[in-house]
Amino acid sequence: MKKQVHSSKLKRVDYQVSIVIACIVIFSFLIVFFFNYKITYEDMLYTLEERSNSIYNLVEGYLERTTFHTLATKEDMNKPGYQNMKQSLEEVKEATGVRYIYTAKKTDDGKYIYLVDGLSSKSKDFRYPGDEIEAEVVKELDRALKDEIVLPQDIKHTTWGDIFVSYYPIHEGDKVVGVLGIEFPAEHQYEAFRMIRIGTPLIAAGAVIVAVMIAVHLFKRISNPTFQDMANSDFLTGLKNRNAFELNMDLIEQRGIQKDLGILVADLNNLKRINDEQGHQMGDIYIKKAAEVLSICIPSEHPIYRIGGDEFNVIIDGEDEANVQKMIETMNQQIQIINKESGMQLSISVGYAFYDSKIDKCFHDTYHRGDHNMYEAKRKMKQDQKDDGVL
Repeated sequence: MKKQVHSSKLKRVDYQVSIVIACIVIFSFLIVFFFNYKITYEDMLYTLEERSNSIYNLVEGYLERTTFHTLATKEDMNKPGYQNMKQSLEEVKEATGVRYIYTAKKTDDGKYIYLVDGLSSKSKDFRYPGDEIEAEVVKELDRALKDEIVLPQDIKHTTWGDIFVSYYPIHEGDKVVGVLGIEFPAEHQYEAFRMIRIGTPLIAAGAVIVAVMIAVHLFKRISNPTFQDMANSDFLTGLKNRNAFELNMDLIEQRGIQKDLGILVADLNNLKRINDEQGHQMGDIYIKKAAEVLSICIPSEHPIYRIGGDEFNVIIDGEDEANVQKMIETMNQQIQIINKESGMQLSISVGYAFYDSKIDKCFHDTYHRGDHNMYEAKRKMKQDQKDDGVL
């Protein structure tokens, strides 16, 4: 089986391109999502914190500290202190738009109880003095009683709604006697950020699909034979170019597969004279005819390269000298046919060499020997023409 000296094409390139594009799009969306989400979410929490702090600063100034000592049961609702505080908290609730505001304390026997509730007594959520605090908020309440302002790091999703809830210690001198609880409704904010969390992955998925479809389409066009890689193709002849030749020469060296390889070097004779006397357009025709001869006479498994204005190289794989000589004879016959039919004076000098480990350190040495043999053939042709009186 013959070695493939040209670089193999990437298999399943569409899948690989799709994975790369998908990863890029998803990664980009994640960065943008977390950056924007973090900024907007933290800004929303900061705004609610500022509102909550303002209410605390307002209320703490006129809270009756005696209520934290005298209120403990439902019967205490008739006390003047309770009545005054309830009216004040109801007014604050109405003026600030808070969902819920109340005071609470920890009793001597360790219970956490409500004291004054800012809701109307007709509300189903109203709490009487002495009602026990729900277990789910006891932890935060206890922190406030230890003289810590407790602000949430997130909107709290509870059975009674989405809320922003904070707890503030109430001082009497240096001692914390109770807690002020403030809850803001946050259904709108919670729903907005929930939609962001749900919508962003859906948008990202759609963007991935569109990006992958576009990328695959473009890669198919690029990899389509109609759209050959222009970096490795000669525009004039359609053969491989010098860049492709150098890449494949390096590939041969890297893989160490030069053992059964040879190289044929062909040079179009008298191109400069043709360009000078008949113009570059005719010179291009001669170059294309030379490329046509090589394409017809060289088997397709041997890549042909145009590496200069008038020079062509062929990497020969798995052939012997007799077969190469036959190729050259066929080329000469084809040139005679073209010259006879067109009146042209097409002439090509050819040299070749096979890799020989005894004299070649690398395949580039083989190429240099083939190039030298081509110039020897050119020199001999000119000498023969001179002897015949043609020059």
